[in-house]
Amino acid sequence: MSPVGAGIPLERSMVASKESRRGAALGIPLGFRAVSVHVADSTGVVRMLQSGNRVDAQIVMDGRRRGSRTLRTILQDLEVLRVEKEPEASEDRPVLPVVTLLATPAAADALGVADAGARIRLVMRHPLDDQITDREAVALSAVFKNPPKPARRGGPASAESSSGPASAQAVETAQKR
Repeated sequence: MSPVGAGIPLERSMVASKESRRGAALGIPLGFRAVSVHVADSTGVVRMLQSGNRVDAQIVMDGRRRGSRTLRTILQDLEVLRVEKEPEASEDRPVLPVVTLLATPAAADALGVADAGARIRLVMRHPLDDQITDREAVALSAVFKNPPKPARRGGPASAESSSGPASAQAVETAQKR
């Protein structure tokens, strides 16, 4: 941004309102942050993503024991600002798609630490689905023991399939890790 001098005519590209999706504001509302993350394990979803889509962010962590993994949905209903499907190669990281998300400052911090220390997956949401649900960590071993029941297509997911694993035992197993 630069000041406009006296006598210089204003053009639309030189100004932006607080609600602006373009110009100096770059589509970032007051009090929000744009945060870019490297997305793993979601290449099919990344190919479908466009600016304006809504996603949930999950992290996948390897457990202390060999072969144990835990997944946790950490943030829900984030707006996609930009998708870089084929980013430039980096020496210190594998080449992964980069997605820029709109987040609160606290959510941006969570995404930043997750990007540095875990694998991030994105789950695409229906455009009209703004429901936020309590999500528990899911351990890979618990999924094998008690897989969730599939939801029927065309209707809302049941409370059991949308709120967490199929049993309390699966949640307890994930929380112990």
